[in-house]
Amino acid sequence: MADENLSAEELKWRAESDARALARSNEIHEDPMRLAQARNAAGQLAKEEAEQAKDLQDVSRNMNDVAGNGPNVPNGGGSILDVFKPK
Repeated sequence: MADENLSAEELKWRAESDARALARSNEIHEDPMRLAQARNAAGQLAKEEAEQAKDLQDVSRNMNDVAGNGPNVPNGGGSILDVFKPK
């Protein structure tokens, strides 16, 4: 979001929120155990997000196959929206 679209109150709130986030970041970086735990958690979150992204890609491919747009459909097929049209 561009700063020029934010009101003075929104800019103030964001600056205060960022200041709190930086303070928490400093606390984490100063505590080796906490930093290690945060790094491990970040790795786990990244793994979970990658799995979710793969699942979403599978859904997208399957929906295209149902609509006749998938790679296994000769001559292209139809629109994904065709799935929702009455027969």
